[in-house]
Amino acid sequence: MTAIVAMNVVAAIAVAFLTAPTTFDDWQSAAFFSILGFFGVLLSYQRRGSAVSGSVSIFLFLSGILVTPTLAASVSVFVAALAANRFQKKPLNKTLFNASQCGIAASIAVLILSSQGRLCSDVDVTCARFGHVGFDTVHAVLFCVAALVFIGINHLLVVGALSLAESRQFWSTWKKLLASTLIYDVLALPIIALLAWSYIQLGIWWLLAIVLPLFGLRQLYKQNAQLEKVTEELLQLVIAAMEARDPYTSGHSRRVSAYSRIIARTAGMTSKAVERIGMAALLHDVGKIHEVYAPLLRKPGFLTAEEVAVIQTHPIKSAELVDKVTQLRDLVPAVRAHHERWDGRGYPDRLAAEQIPLAARVIALADTIDAMRTTRPYRAALDPETVRKEVAAGHGTQFDPMLVDALLEKSAWNRLLQTMRRFEGVRSEEPLSDTELEKLEFARPSRPSGSYSAA
Repeated sequence: MTAIVAMNVVAAIAVAFLTAPTTFDDWQSAAFFSILGFFGVLLSYQRRGSAVSGSVSIFLFLSGILVTPTLAASVSVFVAALAANRFQKKPLNKTLFNASQCGIAASIAVLILSSQGRLCSDVDVTCARFGHVGFDTVHAVLFCVAALVFIGINHLLVVGALSLAESRQFWSTWKKLLASTLIYDVLALPIIALLAWSYIQLGIWWLLAIVLPLFGLRQLYKQNAQLEKVTEELLQLVIAAMEARDPYTSGHSRRVSAYSRIIARTAGMTSKAVERIGMAALLHDVGKIHEVYAPLLRKPGFLTAEEVAVIQTHPIKSAELVDKVTQLRDLVPAVRAHHERWDGRGYPDRLAAEQIPLAARVIALADTIDAMRTTRPYRAALDPETVRKEVAAGHGTQFDPMLVDALLEKSAWNRLLQTMRRFEGVRSEEPLSDTELEKLEFARPSRPSGSYSAA
């Protein structure tokens, strides 16, 4: 922490000595964009399963730097980030970290943009100003470099801090938390230039006319993200209540969700498909919350044929409950069919092969793996090698052969074993990969509100 704060001070001093003198107009412009950036930070929200907060402030800070690449921009970005983090009541150490890393990134971006002045034949450092020369080729290149460096420093410091704090590999942490945002940051560069141009050529009011509707959309997006988080937490509550009926399967749905995500990714499915399969897996046994299953779930030993018949109705009950939620109705086929078999001997509808929804085939494999790894009253949990043999034995009979082939490939199976160990509380010798970290998001508690941010 001390090193980050010191780096911020050194960077600001470098800006003070190497850039053009700061005028009153520079402070006015920098303050205006920093105020907008302040509200951008306030509209940030914590991404699901992530310790990083998403924010649009980076675009506003960069617009201010483009307008006035001076000490005013560096200081104003730091002050805005500091004020916003304190307003959000984040811990002092994380407030200083977030503000300082923004200040460092801003100072280096300012130094890059102001270097155009040293390239001018008349040695007029004011030619680094966007409003002085327009947006010529040199300025455009320097702006792109400065913006990418700003984003890169932001990612480097945030991910570096998280990697050290949580003893994770830097590359895996970056891919997990911020890799998906990089393309959007790059595509936003023209918008940043547009905001700066609007301020210089059209004035404050025209810029506000552009920015305020964007803030409104951002607020709606934030509320939607928060609603999704609440919905997920309510689902977790329902699952926990259901699993409380059966002490032998506590955590079963979360494990099946994690394993299903690994299998789906291994099979080459899209991120959206993986997400929905993970959600369906989380809900696959929700019908067991029905009172009719309570005595059967708690019964020691084997069930009678009649009791088995009752238990085999739970996929239907689960599908009926899921169908009551509009946003989850696309999951109904997967939930209903998660006990179907590839050879058609499953239940409740005796579907076979590709008649079974692909998501249900994934969940069926994950569900069986967790069942074999769980100690029951009538048998001990199977060891991983025995589970592997049983999965191979079900190739083309109980399970989709394509999914079995993909999962039994060495690297895929090792990822599954790593995840199993994490659920079992055994610390692996090697840290989880970025893929495995994502699979465990349902099992990992949310980070407190004082989390690190990517400005």
